[in-house]
This record gives sequence, structure tokens and C-alpha cells, in this order.
Amino acid sequence: MRTLFLNPNSSEEITSTLRHQVERCGWPADRWEVLKVDEALRIIGSASQNAKAEAAVELDLPVLSQGFDRVVMMSSVDTAPAGIFVTRHTALRAACSRSIAGSASN
Repeated sequence: MRTLFLNPNSSEEITSTLRHQVERCGWPADRWEVLKVDEALRIIGSASQNAKAEAAVELDLPVLSQGFDRVVMMSSVDTAPAGIFVTRHTALRAACSRSIAGSASN
């Protein structure tokens, strides 16, 4: 099972930080990837910016998610369209722990 951890903004710095946090979970490198939404704003800090980010995610998600079995949206503000599992950055370690335990049987 492959997991895409998606940063809904276009900040390479934040994406790098998120990637580092996922690496700390210890998953095999071929089971996950961290990507960003290039067409989104660099930083999302307001409701109007959140709406713009959501629109960018909706446009880019079909292409970005190809080859993945699940998508985890990583954000400090929930920007995901309905139907996508959303996790806050601070909850990443717990999400990784649960997913690693569940994927051990896959």
C-alpha cells in the first residue's frame, strides 16, 4: 500500500519539514511520498486563502494521487475536499504509528 502525504500549499520549506516528519516514522521509502500542490498559495493563513488552496487541491489531486492507495492531507488548517482523510501536522506521529501498525499485515 502506497501513501501520499500531501501538503496543500506550495511551500518547499514546509513540504521538506513534513517529509522529515514522515521519515521519522520509519516506513520503507517505497511506501510513501510527500508532495506539495504547486498551484496553491505558498502559505495558507486565512479562510479566503484556505478556499483558494482547496480549489487548487481539487484540480491537482487526480494527477498527484496516481499510483497511491491513500492520501493524507497535511495542514495546520483543514483544506481538504470532502472524502479525503485530513490530519493536522501535530498529529502526524500518531497517524504514522497507526498506519504502520495496520500496514504491517499488508
